[in-house]
Amino acid sequence: TRASAYFHLQDFERAISDWSQALKLDPENVDILANRALAYQRLDEPENALKDYEVLAKMVPDAPLIHRIIGDLNFQANEFEAAIEAYSEAILWDDQNEIAIFNRGVAQIQIEAYHPAISDFEAVLALDQNHVEAQKRLADAYFLIDWFQQAINSYQAAIVLDDNDPLLFYNLG
Repeated sequence: TRASAYFHLQDFERAISDWSQALKLDPENVDILANRALAYQRLDEPENALKDYEVLAKMVPDAPLIHRIIGDLNFQANEFEAAIEAYSEAILWDDQNEIAIFNRGVAQIQIEAYHPAISDFEAVLALDQNHVEAQKRLADAYFLIDWFQQAINSYQAAIVLDDNDPLLFYNLG
């Protein structure tokens, strides 16, 4: 389609315009709406992208990727509780979704919900014991609730996974 060609040429405004016209003719077309949402993201218009993704989530509620993207956009807007809700919805449809679980944990740290964050980071590590970022964030969460020995153990485990990160040694010291 012409809109797709514009998108590939990175002329996102024209792609959005064409996809908007197409949506007037076929407002239930999930593919067109998804493409326009992505074009809004590339154009750095997260509010418009979020609106499209929220409509998509209602049209296709069992799509964890859509919910995760909604979470990411809310996180970027510092809407952490909305991000947590969207990540939780993604996890509801795919409880093995490491990215959504990890990102929910990071969002929970932002609202000082440390214990749920710890649970999320532990869940990520149960899925992938080599997830160094989850190990680092778990250590940080332990530190923030004054569980210092657990923080040390987690920082040490992260160092085993990535001994080139100077912050791990700084945090350990």
